[in-house]
Amino acid sequence: MKVDVDNKFISGSNLFRFKATEDFERLQFDLFANLKINKVIYQGKELSFTREYNAVFLNFPTKITKGTQSEFTVYYEGHPTEAARAPWDGGFDWKKDSNGKPWVATACQGMGASVWWPNKDHQYDEVDSMMISIAVPKEVMNVSNGRLVKVEKMKDGYNKYHWKVANPINNYNVAINIGDYIHFQEKYKGEKGPLDVDYYILRENDKTEKRLIFKKMPDRR
Repeated sequence: MKVDVDNKFISGSNLFRFKATEDFERLQFDLFANLKINKVIYQGKELSFTREYNAVFLNFPTKITKGTQSEFTVYYEGHPTEAARAPWDGGFDWKKDSNGKPWVATACQGMGASVWWPNKDHQYDEVDSMMISIAVPKEVMNVSNGRLVKVEKMKDGYNKYHWKVANPINNYNVAINIGDYIHFQEKYKGEKGPLDVDYYILRENDKTEKRLIFKKMPDRR
C-alpha cells in the first residue's frame, strides 16, 4: 500500500491466499464503503463482485471445492476514515511531530481492520502469516508488525518497507506507524538463544536518557 500523507489518501492491493473448508461459489470479504475497489483479479482475469455497505461478495466462475488452495487480489484506493479520538475511534490518525514531520498511525480494534485494508474482518480471525509492504515519503519511514526484511527505494520519492509476520495475527493488530523514526537495537539472551530487540523512536525524542529507558525494557519481562 502507498500512503499519500499530504492528501490523506491510500492506494494499493491485498493478496488473499486461502484454503476452502467447504464447496462454494460465492465468498465475502470486507472493506469500508468509502474506499473504492478498482478491480479483483482471479486466475489472471477480473472477477465480478457486488457490495452491500462494507461487505463485498465475489462470484467465482466455477465452484471452489473443499480442500482447494487458491488466491485472488483486491486493488483499492481512497481517503480512509480519520480517527476522531484514537485509539477509541478507529481509522487513520494524521498528525505531525514537533519538527513538522508526518506522524501517522492506524487504530482499528473496535471499528475493524477493513476501515483501511480489505480482509475477512472478524476479531477472532487470524491469518497464519503476512507480508506488510507500505510505501511512504522518503523523509519518513514505516514501522509495522513482524521483522523488517527489505527497504525498497522507489522512483517517485517514496520508500517501501516490507515487514514479514511469520506467526498468526489478528487483522485489527496489523498496524502502520509512519514517522521520522530513528532505530537502534540490542541482543537479549533468550531461553533458546539470542533474540533481536529493536527500538524505533521519534527523532525528537532521541536523547541519551530516552535510550537508557528503552534499554531497560528487556529486564522488565
